[in-house]
Amino acid sequence: MRTKPQVRGQIGGNRRPALARTWKILDIFEGTQQIQQLIIARRLLGKTSAELK
Repeated sequence: MRTKPQVRGQIGGNRRPALARTWKILDIFEGTQQIQQLIIARRLLGKTSAELK
């Protein structure tokens, strides 16, 4: 007898909750990456956050 593959703690069935979590994680990661780029740019240019607005 074959069983359905596990998807992030769920067995088959509805994958929407797992996909929603994945999208949220990617969203947070993208925002974090943008903040890191701004911090690096400020340091390289020797500017404050107010000066780069």
